[in-house]
Amino acid sequence: MQAAARDLKRDSILIAAIEVFIEEGYDLASMDRIAERADASKRTVYNYFASKELLLQAVLQKVNADCKATPRITYNPKASLESQLAAFVEQKLMNLANPQWVGMMRVLFGILGRNDKLTQQVIGSVHDPDGSVIPFLKAACKDKRLKIDNFELASAVFGSLIGGGVWWPQVFFGAPSFAPEAAFRKEIVRTFLARYGTASAK
Repeated sequence: MQAAARDLKRDSILIAAIEVFIEEGYDLASMDRIAERADASKRTVYNYFASKELLLQAVLQKVNADCKATPRITYNPKASLESQLAAFVEQKLMNLANPQWVGMMRVLFGILGRNDKLTQQVIGSVHDPDGSVIPFLKAACKDKRLKIDNFELASAVFGSLIGGGVWWPQVFFGAPSFAPEAAFRKEIVRTFLARYGTASAK
């Protein structure tokens, strides 16, 4: 099988697995059901993924990659810091418009605690301390508009502000915990700037 055809078949299995995991949950989902949905034999599925756990990990990687496939926001010294950080918040919240991401988060949180490696993958996918916000924070610090000693910590704090008030309520309850949502998004940025902003942070 040519490489392109193999990639297409692998993607079809991953898409089928996402659908089945969301519909039936990880425990009830079977490789037979996933193979049927992917229009492939069970043997073919196992040729690509030796176990359901490895398939789940590949699904998580795909969903995260799809969510992160957005243009990188670069620091602009001429633009307001508040508006630029707000753009990061909006970009993070775009995940909530992705039903696959929300559905898989619900699936994954139902099985956490059984697998330490998987737990770390989920935590990393949410807070992403090495994500695209860190270069932005470093550039703003160099421009003396932010003062940050630990960039990974600051990135995690920023992610936690978004997650605690918007992400998790959406994942678990289907709606943010604060209203109006726009006001809360502004408060995330203002809280972050109150901690890390300098007198030049405008």
